[in-house]
Amino acid sequence: MPRNVLVLLLLITWASLALADKQQEGIEVLSRAIETSNIRAEGAPPFTLKATFHVSQDGQRRVGTYSETWVSKDRWRREIASGTSHRIEVVNGRKRWVAEDEASPPFFGYVIGALQMGGRPPGAKVKDVANKRVDGIQAHCVHLETKYTKEVYCVAADDATLLNDELSINGDFRRQRSISYAEYAKFGNHLFPRILRYGSTDVRSVDIAVSAISAEALPDSTLFSAPTGGLELGNCPAPEKMTAPRPVFNPDPPYPENDTGTGSVVVLSLVVDNSGTPHNIRVARTGGRAFDDYAVRTVQMWKFQPAMCLGESMATAINVEVSFRRSR
Repeated sequence: MPRNVLVLLLLITWASLALADKQQEGIEVLSRAIETSNIRAEGAPPFTLKATFHVSQDGQRRVGTYSETWVSKDRWRREIASGTSHRIEVVNGRKRWVAEDEASPPFFGYVIGALQMGGRPPGAKVKDVANKRVDGIQAHCVHLETKYTKEVYCVAADDATLLNDELSINGDFRRQRSISYAEYAKFGNHLFPRILRYGSTDVRSVDIAVSAISAEALPDSTLFSAPTGGLELGNCPAPEKMTAPRPVFNPDPPYPENDTGTGSVVVLSLVVDNSGTPHNIRVARTGGRAFDDYAVRTVQMWKFQPAMCLGESMATAINVEVSFRRSR
């Protein structure tokens, strides 16, 4: 075998082994971080968590409260409120209910998502693991990629607590968000942050302060009953095996006749029932009044392949983007 070919093969082999080592190191770092803070792990004790939050957006500042009672992934309740917006979610076995006074503002989802502490995105591959200091703390930063996203998790080297999580989404409309975690305190066998901050291209900052986490040996069973006016959805016992609804008939919306711009995007929240029909369509992020109206009317005509859980169709809530582009 020619010497230059042998050298090339050795270099390729070395690079493959180095990548495999990075993949394994990254997975181990993330696994330790998830285990350290996962107060919702299988077999963990029931708890009640309470928090307050402040939202800075469009020059306005809003305040709100969050509470959660957790027994298991099949039995929990959370409630979030700000101003006149109030949302209750309850899971009891295979049933899930959502009750809200009005369409929930998008920042409700930011608060809930931050407090869940995330996890490794499905299908994500470790691209690199770098050691650096984050706010004065030595950290291992794991770089992940999926087909559409890049994400970096920085984990403290000494106690495996998650310090921050930065995500960028590449596409026609670039989206970025970051979550930072600080002031960890012990709860049972876990460490959980008391201060969290969410920031993104949609909202300048959402500052969350956890005021209490307390063990809850025997939560009141009435907490897990259907809330008044609650919309019933399904609760998949194996969410990792659940497939999301998929549009099978989704015509484009007409472009508003009186608009002189070049386009817009409207985000709608809706429920897809177990037959694939959309219900409870609401504007989650406006694209302008005329665009909102056209988006809602168009999605009312859409048809979906419903969500599937272990071979059974299931009603579920989703968000969809409706894009408007002026024809050239």
